[in-house]
Amino acid sequence: MNTISNKYIGIYIDNYIKTFRSYVAGKYAIKINGLGDFISANNDDTILIIDKLQSYGFEVELSGGQDVIDEIQVEYTCENSKGGGENHLNIR
Repeated sequence: MNTISNKYIGIYIDNYIKTFRSYVAGKYAIKINGLGDFISANNDDTILIIDKLQSYGFEVELSGGQDVIDEIQVEYTCENSKGGGENHLNIR
């Protein structure tokens, strides 16, 4: 299986994310805490989505969590390609 089963997610990544990355080329690191055990590591769509995002310069890590979700923590770091420095955001 080489394509994401939800065609809308695939279209979103191929069009919106690809265009976004042509304007913002810095490295993005995204860590999502709280989904690690909720989403099966063998879920083909999850693997394909993360692989596709990585091909556009996103480093994605899923960690922590249980088999139910009560809190998701999203952190991202963007390496600013225009003058060094980084941007950080932590969402709970």
